[in-house]
Amino acid sequence: MEHAVKKLLIWFTLPLLLLAPLAAWAGTFTWIPPHGALPTEAACLATILSGGNSTATEGVSGNTPYNSTVIPKWDLANFYANGNGAAGTVVPNTYYSNVSGDLPTLMYAQNGTVPTTDETIDFYACKWGLDPDVYRAEAWEESTWNAETLGDLHTVLAECTQPTYNFFALWNGTNCHESEGIIQQKVFYYIYEHPWDLMSTSFALDVRGAIARGAINGDMSAYFTNNGTDNPAAGHNHYLTDVGNCSLGTSSYCTDLYDGAIATWFSGAWWDGTSNGATGCLTTGSTGAVGYWYDCVNPFVSSKPWPGGL
Repeated sequence: MEHAVKKLLIWFTLPLLLLAPLAAWAGTFTWIPPHGALPTEAACLATILSGGNSTATEGVSGNTPYNSTVIPKWDLANFYANGNGAAGTVVPNTYYSNVSGDLPTLMYAQNGTVPTTDETIDFYACKWGLDPDVYRAEAWEESTWNAETLGDLHTVLAECTQPTYNFFALWNGTNCHESEGIIQQKVFYYIYEHPWDLMSTSFALDVRGAIARGAINGDMSAYFTNNGTDNPAAGHNHYLTDVGNCSLGTSSYCTDLYDGAIATWFSGAWWDGTSNGATGCLTTGSTGAVGYWYDCVNPFVSSKPWPGGL
């Protein structure tokens, strides 16, 4: 699988002529509140190239082919039309229309280099108004920054295919991996992202950023309502309570909202589950979004175990 993917990736690495310098983003890479103004890709790139936020040394050598790959335009168009796939309406498709996964093209145009894994995470955190260390921590928890990661093994055909959507690409005759890539997108549901969420680090992180931004903006309300999954554990608030109060500038609600936008990636629910006190990730007493955030992701925000430790 690894060698076949790498051979295919090279066809979608797009060299361009060097372009004029870009103006850097004047703000700090951090959480941007609901419906706050987001920086442009050009501004995010200029800041990264200035060396202010991330490392230009690749810490995971096997990631380079994935970091240099962009999704082809014809597959991107199909994704624009069907972004949520079989997952239902997670966020409106308008968020996906701002996904391009084109950092490799942009960076090569500026200085002829391939973005590192850290630069890629930092860039898409900037683009979508996320805290870059939280985004680094989530990617570390999901894959230890290994873009080739395949997860959630299934051996039952019905758990690997979506006949309604004519989607059988995951099934190899014996089993399948439901999740793939640096951020472990569940492609059994997000079928129109496959295989590019595995093959392109930029595409995977751009999509994940779009979904997180949709959550922060309050646009996952219909999803939680339709699935009956806005039943927060003690100490947490209902989804729109967090969104509304954060929009008014109340910091405690913003914290609950921003952390929840990451935590819901695991369970698909708003602050469900329990924590075991951060003594182990999703072991006994650690479940749902609460366990995922407090026991799996948040500890890495402080310890920074990833290459470079920025």
